Amino acid sequence: MIGKYLIRIQVFQRIVLTLYLDSISWNVLDIASGTGFYIDRWKQLGVKELTGIDLTSAALSRFNF
Repeated sequence: MIGKYLIRIQVFQRIVLTLYLDSISWNVLDIASGTGFYIDRWKQLGVKELTGIDLTSAALSRFNF
């Protein structure tokens, strides 16, 4: 299972770095955030504004709404 997450991280970074202009000025909307896996990746990039939307119990329990 951990190997799958490492692959996801590598693919995400490769794709985002090809688009990289200035991630600090980006506003990101993450739809279907789930467990927050990609939310954490966006935070690591230091985006300007980050909004996650999800209605699943996994998302709601993670962020204590």
